[in-house]
Amino acid sequence: MKMTLTKMLVTGLTTFTLLIATPLTAGNLLTNGGFETGDFTDWIVGQPTNVVATPGVGANQGSFAAELKGTDEAQVGVYTIRQSFLANPGDEFSFSGFMLSENGIPGDGFGILKIIFRDAQGVDLEPESASVGFLNDTGFPGIEGMPSLNLNSDANSWIYTESQGIAPAGTTEVQFIALNVDVNNGVTGTTPIWFDDIEVAIFPSDYTELQIVKAEALVEALNLSQVTTEGNQNAFGNFLAKAIRELKKGHPDKALKKIEQAIGKTDGCFNNGSPDGKGKSHDWITDCYVQAELYQRLTVARDHLQE
Repeated sequence: MKMTLTKMLVTGLTTFTLLIATPLTAGNLLTNGGFETGDFTDWIVGQPTNVVATPGVGANQGSFAAELKGTDEAQVGVYTIRQSFLANPGDEFSFSGFMLSENGIPGDGFGILKIIFRDAQGVDLEPESASVGFLNDTGFPGIEGMPSLNLNSDANSWIYTESQGIAPAGTTEVQFIALNVDVNNGVTGTTPIWFDDIEVAIFPSDYTELQIVKAEALVEALNLSQVTTEGNQNAFGNFLAKAIRELKKGHPDKALKKIEQAIGKTDGCFNNGSPDGKGKSHDWITDCYVQAELYQRLTVARDHLQE
């Protein structure tokens, strides 16, 4: 997942950047997702006709993109590249990227990004759920990104696509696959589809709790110059400890309330460039650098609970 929001915080003569909604555990799990090596380094290539090159309109970013295609004689074919990783039940993944067709997609062909979960025996599993994209229930389990590249897509225009969902019980592996399903409906020839800037974000099954635990440890380690009072420091830590307990009890709504209470005591630097002063909304954390990390961790935990 690409970073979606940055906000500059300016405090006195000090300027720093706060990054919001960026997964803190893995960044982009894929390597060479932009194909800037000029080849398929780190990818498993399904067919030798697939190449790394540059479309006429240029790559989405950088110099290169992946072209998935068959031979000129082919009428029907499925052309793929993929990367695979170990995974656990409950892990959540977001798979995104850009697709392009230079001449449009004829007939019933399409291009997609797809997440497939597998068990220890290599059997494809039905995903636990999909929050972005749709579940394939036609005998090929997985989460297929939306939108697909198809007959209705504009030619020579990079189109963003994304899928996101949760691994089911029994998962030991996850595959991230780019597919060109080339169906020319009797017309001889191949229809190449280009892919570029492919990314994967992982949200482990304990992802929300992990962010709260790290925030709690940070608050506990603060000195008195970084908080309003020792009592408020302890109270902030109690918000987080209670959120963790509620998560363990299976009460995400109650955990969410505690997280939101904590955010309200460390959001002044993000909202206003300096800690909130006296009043009901005053901040208990007075160091903007500390606020930046706490605000990031807690808002990511909050947003993940709300999904």
